[in-house]
Amino acid sequence: MFDINKKIQIGNLKLDFPFFLAPMAGVTDYAFRVIAKEFGAGVVYSEFVSAHGIIRKNEKTLNMIKFSEFERPIGIQIFGDTPEVMENAARVVYEKFKPDLIDINYGCPVPKVTKKGAGSAALKDLCLMEDITEAVVKAVDIPVTVKMRAGWNSENIVSTQAGINLEKIGIKAITLHPRTTVQM
Repeated sequence: MFDINKKIQIGNLKLDFPFFLAPMAGVTDYAFRVIAKEFGAGVVYSEFVSAHGIIRKNEKTLNMIKFSEFERPIGIQIFGDTPEVMENAARVVYEKFKPDLIDINYGCPVPKVTKKGAGSAALKDLCLMEDITEAVVKAVDIPVTVKMRAGWNSENIVSTQAGINLEKIGIKAITLHPRTTVQM
């Protein structure tokens, strides 16, 4: 039986309420996050932001990361295609914005993202996924979490093995989107 009063802990972050507002592109903007907090969300996330946009100091990208103290605890979700870019982006987010969590997006199935090797394309190369994750975990002093899909397609369900590997690297929580990339 689910106990709504049971506290959840992600790394050193203790949550008062066990309901999360998932990161959703084009949806979880400031106004939506505030509404979710007012209705009791224990933690909210930004919509996903490009690691390349962060390190290039793209104004639109950086504005998507801004948040108010009322929104805490808050996670910033980032996506990218190389360990170096993701490490640098995580460091910028951590130092400039001070979120409570950083979430890595390994779930986006949109071709615009996966063609570049980011989002759920990482599910096709678990070694790269591990390298990216390790770089982000080492870059920041806050919990790092992951959102991922079950696999690229029904013949390549990798979430169990990926989850075990990511936990060993230091991921503090995993959100599993149970569909594959091909299923969109």
